[in-house]
Amino acid sequence: MKAFFVLSFVFISKLCFSQDIVWQDSTHFDFGDVKINTPAYHDFIFRNNSKQPITVETVRTTCTCTDSEWTGAAVPPGGTGRVKAIFNSHELGYFNKKLKVYFKDIKGATILKVEGTVE
Repeated sequence: MKAFFVLSFVFISKLCFSQDIVWQDSTHFDFGDVKINTPAYHDFIFRNNSKQPITVETVRTTCTCTDSEWTGAAVPPGGTGRVKAIFNSHELGYFNKKLKVYFKDIKGATILKVEGTVE
């Protein structure tokens, strides 16, 4: 009986929280070693699996050393969009930064992470 409730919960959760946005590779990227004072870039690509156009409303970063650019136009159903993470390497050492991506009419944010070591 307990297994039935667990399986039912998982099934209902899948139906209620379908994945309208699917990230192509991962929501985490390791730059590895980065030269100091040299910007590092990575494109996070997502696919719109919903039946409606999706628009990136804003992207918030955790510090001024991290910036972003994103697809400004609405991404049609089945289409792909981009969020570019830009890390400005001004200090030596390890870094681990987050970017919070907010989509119009979708609650919550998707968290993207970038890390690496500035040499």
